[in-house]
Amino acid sequence: MAFAPSFDYPEVWSVRRGPRWSEPARTALAHAGCLPFQPGSIMRLSAIPFATALTLASSFCSLVGGAEDAKPELVVHYDLFLSQGSRIDDASGRKHEGTLSGGSIVAGRRRSAVEFDGGGRLEASGQALALDPVGTPLTVGAVCLPRKADGVIAAMGDDRDGFTLYLRSGVPHFAVRIGGRVSDVADAEPLALNLWYHLTGSIDAKGSLRLTVNGNATEGPHAGFLTRRPVGNLSFGGESAGLPGWTGRLQEMRLYRGTLDPKANADELKDWASLSDCGCK
Repeated sequence: MAFAPSFDYPEVWSVRRGPRWSEPARTALAHAGCLPFQPGSIMRLSAIPFATALTLASSFCSLVGGAEDAKPELVVHYDLFLSQGSRIDDASGRKHEGTLSGGSIVAGRRRSAVEFDGGGRLEASGQALALDPVGTPLTVGAVCLPRKADGVIAAMGDDRDGFTLYLRSGVPHFAVRIGGRVSDVADAEPLALNLWYHLTGSIDAKGSLRLTVNGNATEGPHAGFLTRRPVGNLSFGGESAGLPGWTGRLQEMRLYRGTLDPKANADELKDWASLSDCGCK
């Protein structure tokens, strides 16, 4: 395959060491269904027309494969340990502190939780690169106790670009919106109110959706990766894209770059869930 002169071929092969893609490259690779790499150096596709960049990206993805072997990276972790008032520390070590509004810290299941009444949220601060979900696999979720059958657990973005983990009529859903196109995966059964569950939503290394309830996975459609940074910050419990805010308790709120697989990452999921029946044994 002949590469255009502006395509920096050696940098293609540096991706295993962690590249940071230019915006045209990120968009092309995301459309091709492959951008599993962490930030690093620049691959220059900016001088190539998008259609050509997309062809190159597709060929590149077929050569190097996906991100199944990549270790998920924890970038947000609100465990509420020693948190007081509105400032919530980030236990991931990435310093993505959160701001709590309209909620209170209470006793949860073995750990602290936030109690919401439908009108609050816990929002990550800043616009850090690690919180940019464009073109990357991701996993978001929390341990939750619903008191109403409808509500948002975690969300980022608006009705055009972003993702939402939520309940509708008690049924867990994970939805991804790319340019206004919505892809959604849902569990088969509604959750009972006033019981604890561990819920996660993922975009895997091939751009397909996955929802887990207490470690039991439901595979969803191929959505691709986000191609544009969502409006606003990552939040937990707040209303989003026309869906109501959370009523109930949330704890162990996390975001990973990468996919937590129920088998390959069973120990991490078991620790996160903190549930004896998490299904992650």
